[in-house]
Amino acid sequence: PAFQEMLETIVRTVSQDLRIVIMIDELDELQRHEWSKTFFNNLRHLISQSSLQKNISMIIAGTLAIYSLYNVAGSPFLNVISGTKKLRLLTLQEASRLINTPTGGQLSPELTELIYAQTGGHPFLIQYIMKNLCDELGDSLASASARNLEGIVDKFLAERQDFSNWSSKFTANDKAVYRLISESAEPVRKMDLVQAVGNAEAANDSIELLAHLGLIREPKRNLFENGGQMFKT
Repeated sequence: PAFQEMLETIVRTVSQDLRIVIMIDELDELQRHEWSKTFFNNLRHLISQSSLQKNISMIIAGTLAIYSLYNVAGSPFLNVISGTKKLRLLTLQEASRLINTPTGGQLSPELTELIYAQTGGHPFLIQYIMKNLCDELGDSLASASARNLEGIVDKFLAERQDFSNWSSKFTANDKAVYRLISESAEPVRKMDLVQAVGNAEAANDSIELLAHLGLIREPKRNLFENGGQMFKT
């Protein structure tokens, strides 16, 4: 109520036509508390039922938790989200530009390809590796080697909890689908995943979740392959 009253005061002071955009990043952090459900229900009321509904818009971003907000029955935002944008894994060419343009092309093509193989083109993982490479080597970035990369990957797996947070929410079907895709040397057909799970809807949900997190990619329609080595490890 205090937040809504503050916004109403701003609208009355500035203009009845004022548009206010509420932006929330790292949404996953807001879904781990006892007060979370009330928080999201209040936001839903603010943007869809309050006197400010024509003045308020909201942009939310996250990883695993945001998927449930627009795709799971019972979500407080299931029927009020007007649109979604999904980030896909980068191609090798796109990842190469992201890695080498800011660094002046100091890394060798071989190391660039190793970074791509580890991350699968996941922008978040590329950013983590490159940030740590730059911190570690500074002006000597051109001397970066596979050993430097391996050390940073080990550091991520030891210190960061992102992967464990994602996988802790996986169902048995999610795990089965990922295992089949990540262990196959060739892209896996959707029909084989459906057959393994035994339910088309459940298999599709798992595929969409894994793709949403950037753990698998779809190189061709209805064919799926593992994204990067880091998560598989």
